[in-house]
Amino acid sequence: LTVPLPHADIVLVSDLMYRRETAEAIAQRVAEARIRGSTVLVSDVRRGYQRLFLEELQRLWPDEVAEFSCHGLAVMRYEGSGVADEQEVVDILELPAGGPASALRIESPSIAIRQFLPSDVNT
Repeated sequence: LTVPLPHADIVLVSDLMYRRETAEAIAQRVAEARIRGSTVLVSDVRRGYQRLFLEELQRLWPDEVAEFSCHGLAVMRYEGSGVADEQEVVDILELPAGGPASALRIESPSIAIRQFLPSDVNT
């Protein structure tokens, strides 16, 4: 984290809080982006370090209340694999709060479709 983030109007972070160190690093980058004035969207599928991320972000950037107040549904569709669709609730943090992410509803899923090649399927 010694190199500053490049300028950006919007910073997106998605599904990265698998480890304590990563959650803390993300909090540092989000605080850095907000200090610069960037809008930030963070999505998390509740992997375990969301609370730690929020606590660290609040410590680094106490000017805003940060909370995952928007919720959506991610659907993974594995076309051509014979694998059933997977669904997972996604929590979304938006800073500053009250932007377009607040319109997300669990009833309106985001769908990611991956086309499987024959080499992807274990036989």
